[in-house]
Amino acid sequence: MRVPYDTFKNKQFNRMKRIYLHFAIIGLMLMFASCNSKTETSTTTESEAIVFTRQQFDAVGMKIGEPITDTVYDEIRTNGFIRPAPNGEAQITALVEGQVSGVKYAAGNYVEKGTVLFKVGGNKVINLQNDYIKACAQYDLAKQELDRISLLVKDNISARKDLILAQSNYKIAMAEKQSLQALLKAINLDAEKVEAGTINSFYNVNATISGHLTSFEVSNGQFIEQQTTAARIVDTNKLRLVLNVFEKDVQQISPGQTVKFYDPDRKTQTHSAVIRSIGRSIDNNSKTASCIAEIDNADRLHLLEGMYAESNIIINQREVLVLPDEAIFLENDQSFVLVKSNENDQDIEFKKVAVKTGQSHKGMTEIKTPGLSNVLIKGAYYYQTAE
Repeated sequence: MRVPYDTFKNKQFNRMKRIYLHFAIIGLMLMFASCNSKTETSTTTESEAIVFTRQQFDAVGMKIGEPITDTVYDEIRTNGFIRPAPNGEAQITALVEGQVSGVKYAAGNYVEKGTVLFKVGGNKVINLQNDYIKACAQYDLAKQELDRISLLVKDNISARKDLILAQSNYKIAMAEKQSLQALLKAINLDAEKVEAGTINSFYNVNATISGHLTSFEVSNGQFIEQQTTAARIVDTNKLRLVLNVFEKDVQQISPGQTVKFYDPDRKTQTHSAVIRSIGRSIDNNSKTASCIAEIDNADRLHLLEGMYAESNIIINQREVLVLPDEAIFLENDQSFVLVKSNENDQDIEFKKVAVKTGQSHKGMTEIKTPGLSNVLIKGAYYYQTAE
């Protein structure tokens, strides 16, 4: 029996309103020009269905997925500098003045501990060795005199005061010899050979640690004064991150927490460190405490001593469900996602679902709404564009 037109029309009217989305992109509009035209998208509510044709879905690479588990955390933002540990840097000085020679290195070079950086020679070096030889002779005489007086006092031949004087002279001579001997050792001269009569016209200035020369301030022929700093060495294996943490944040910091830091000019190159110690005093000017973080071994190779670093100290780490940022869109300050509700050979139907979100990190956003599945994780942008 033929169905009256009005009855057919009413049945059509009572069907769920379906929204077919079209795209503003001209290329896609041309692609679909030959297809049967669909109804223009109108403003939707959460109860309305949102329909994409299979052709639309595949053409723009839409994708359906599920929330996944990821790690999120709270952060304390701070800054600091890359500094060497106390045993990771060394100032190289000349202990005896003289003329520099034998320079082979420059700032930036890597040197091993014990490497001869340069030599220092001159009258002061020679006179030091002469003084040591004289001190050795005085020491021997004082020791012989002490031994002689001791025997005389033992036999009651000499007075007790003579022994006291001999002991005093012996101690003075021994102190003079030992002090000069220590200085010879400090400038890498063999005291025994000097005592035997071998006089050196110069001494070697050696690297006291392995590392890179961050400064090198001497050249051949230069006269260097005593205690003048000639070079500085930094061991990059002992670099650490010194953080300036504000007073209000210090109580949330504890050893073992992870720090992510980077050079502000290279934000994509993130490095890692671990909090090792927390300052126990607040600087009156900056209102910060100094905290020390140990840098991961692999990251130290890419860092420079003195580099400024922006840092995030990770606290309250937890596991949560997340969706890609692009799966979530805002309407009237409310977050929504599109959840598949139905599909057939021609169309895929979605509905808008309001969600509660949390923190965002690296392109993913925490989802606090339970029970979500079949979410449009890629392509929700085109729904917003069509609106």
